[in-house]
Amino acid sequence: VQAIGIDGRDEPDPTIEAMAERYVEALAARTDGPHLLGGFSGGGLIALDMGRRLQQLGHEVRGVVLFDSVPPGAMSLPRWSSRWNVIRHVATAGPRATMPYLKTRFGGRLLTLLGPQLEHGAEPVPPELRDQVEEGVRDLYDHFTEVALLHRPSVVEFDVAVIKADLMWPYQPEDYHWSEYVAGSLDVVTTPGDHESMFRHPDVTDLWARIGPILDRWDDHPHDEPSDGT
Repeated sequence: VQAIGIDGRDEPDPTIEAMAERYVEALAARTDGPHLLGGFSGGGLIALDMGRRLQQLGHEVRGVVLFDSVPPGAMSLPRWSSRWNVIRHVATAGPRATMPYLKTRFGGRLLTLLGPQLEHGAEPVPPELRDQVEEGVRDLYDHFTEVALLHRPSVVEFDVAVIKADLMWPYQPEDYHWSEYVAGSLDVVTTPGDHESMFRHPDVTDLWARIGPILDRWDDHPHDEPSDGT
């Protein structure tokens, strides 16, 4: 399902709800479930709203995975709040759990002090993404960011798993603020990497090892039992 507007001809959807409704229509036209949904970063907002809409249509939603997603407005926290979260995590989980974040955070500051000749920062855009832009694919990042910041998630009744990148999570609360929006069970898992590298080798191997048991549990459902008992 391709985002409307990415071809540069149509206007993109104006709200997260409109995006979710469009994707649900496409999905419901092909299957009545059961559904396992997932969304990365801001896409998690769409996945949650899709799950809510599918339930309203009478579909079974077994769970939604939020890959390093936080509610709107929670990505950038006040400095005092971020520092307090890091201190609290060190006290409860120990320094080992927060070491990847601390090394990146303070290691980056040290490299900055040593001088601009030491390069430190995000990896360059992969060639395949640069090629897409050159071929006329519209960049919807700014539009989506504006839309996402205006979105207010609804409380959902199904199970949710939050997969957090360990180079990002310590300055956020343990649950990434999602407890107030999830009425079902909430799994919170930390995986190696940052917001992007968690999906690339070698971090993606650890990502699958952590998410696999959750998906297996969601997929262990009475409707899946063979009728002949074998």
